[in-house]
Amino acid sequence: MDVINDQNCFVCSKTNPIGIRANFSIDYQHKKSYAKLTLSHNYQGWHGIAHGGIVATLLDEAIAYACGAMTATGLTVELNIRYKEKVPTEKEIEIFGEVIEVKRKLMYAKSYIKMDGKILAEGNGKIFAYSDTPFIPVNV
Repeated sequence: MDVINDQNCFVCSKTNPIGIRANFSIDYQHKKSYAKLTLSHNYQGWHGIAHGGIVATLLDEAIAYACGAMTATGLTVELNIRYKEKVPTEKEIEIFGEVIEVKRKLMYAKSYIKMDGKILAEGNGKIFAYSDTPFIPVNV
């Protein structure tokens, strides 16, 4: 399934020369997101370990894409991260997001990063739906 890609989004754009280029998919029925990727060494904080800010960015993006299943445009207003293990560079990881609850214009979601079946980092976020503009799939 195709999902929206901003032409210059740091995480999902295919054309941003310094971007991560993650390819998230959305399960609209279950309000979930998913991506599989390998972070290059350009995103490390220390040798072979992804920078914590990059890890937080991926968790935030998974939440945003899951909330995209609600067909609204939103902004992250709260994000809490729990780093459980090192997230490696140069190895394939999986990123998951899921909407947990919706209260008016607030969407609550969780996300996590896994490798080899083990959860490496978790995120919980709150997204404010500031627009009813549909989250329309676009190919980039």
